[in-house]
Amino acid sequence: MGFNRIQKQRLMENYEKLNPLGQEKLVDYSENLTEVEKYTQTEAVSVAKEA
Repeated sequence: MGFNRIQKQRLMENYEKLNPLGQEKLVDYSENLTEVEKYTQTEAVSVAKEA
């Protein structure tokens, strides 16, 4: 199991532990992180902006 796959699995496990309010907060937080250049991958940002 690769590193990225492990990270994604951990994220999903944490998401499943949360109630609906906590799940929404986690989604909001992840969306906020994608707006900070320090935390984003250049390719992902370019693709998202084109969509």
